[in-house]
Amino acid sequence: MAPGGRGLRVVGGAARGGGGGGVGGGGGRGHCWFCPRARRSSRELCQSLPTRRWAAEFPTLTIVSEPAPSGPALRERRRRQTEHDISVVALDLFERQGIDHTTVDQIADGAGVSARTFFRYFATKEAAALVGHIDLDERVEQVLDAIGPERALVDQLEDLWREVLGAFDDGRSEAGRLLLRVRRLMLAEPALRQAAVAIDAQRTDDLVARLTRTLGLDDDLGTRIAVEASGLVVRVTLDRWADARDAGRPVDLLATYAAACAHLHAL
Repeated sequence: MAPGGRGLRVVGGAARGGGGGGVGGGGGRGHCWFCPRARRSSRELCQSLPTRRWAAEFPTLTIVSEPAPSGPALRERRRRQTEHDISVVALDLFERQGIDHTTVDQIADGAGVSARTFFRYFATKEAAALVGHIDLDERVEQVLDAIGPERALVDQLEDLWREVLGAFDDGRSEAGRLLLRVRRLMLAEPALRQAAVAIDAQRTDDLVARLTRTLGLDDDLGTRIAVEASGLVVRVTLDRWADARDAGRPVDLLATYAAACAHLHAL
């Protein structure tokens, strides 16, 4: 039996388990994908099959004990989940009853946290709904290191934003659906749009400072122009995309972005 607090990983056959429940014998829940022995999922099988029988039932598989997430990694995962939960509740309430009729206490109660916890994550109720902008910032951070002095900065930023927007899968992924909901709500709620503008301004300042350091420049004027121009194209793209979807027109996000970039180059 795996030690307490450990999960199991099945190598060479079917599944991988995570939190240490079921066959893993620890304190969490096992997680498996598919069992070659039966039509039911191996997650169901793992949780019902005694550990001593595992090797006999699946002689070709190797069971490897894995530690459950702990320490900073677990805390970060919980922090991100709480942030996401608060954001989704805020967005739901804003869509249903409007920003003016929604309170921080209602959002906190819906997310299962206290008002004090809410303010540890978000400064205002409007900021709480901007989960799509949080996803944007995180995805930009993931690809920012690829920018260097070899090519024109505005061209590299255009590629960066194309990759970032592509990850939202034209609103089909969960993150893409949330982004679309936020942008559509911004069209009807000026307060939410104002909060988004403040976030965009902070992101722009951070990007300008970081890229100026990365590129070893003494003056940030050129960097700021490139970052501001690329950010404007993205904002126009997202507004056009959300407006079209709101009107029932099947407009593609990346196609809209490509058209906006073409207009910028034609100026």
